Amino acid sequence: KRPYIVHPLEVEKIVSTMTDDEEIISEALLHDTLEDCRQVTKEQIKEAFGERVVEMVRQESEDKSKTWVER
Repeated sequence: KRPYIVHPLEVEKIVSTMTDDEEIISEALLHDTLEDCRQVTKEQIKEAFGERVVEMVRQESEDKSKTWVER
């Protein structure tokens, strides 16, 4: 099993070849944070990275309370 961080780093690497926008690159790195790291809150991401990044992360997050088909 690969360490958790490998996937976000791979996504960040791919996205960074497509844009220099630091907020988009940050979102790529953080894209699974809200769904996989329950101890991290939207407020913490907003405080550290800003409103735009937290909104992009929120949009990418899956609602794990729903079934895979519902998502």
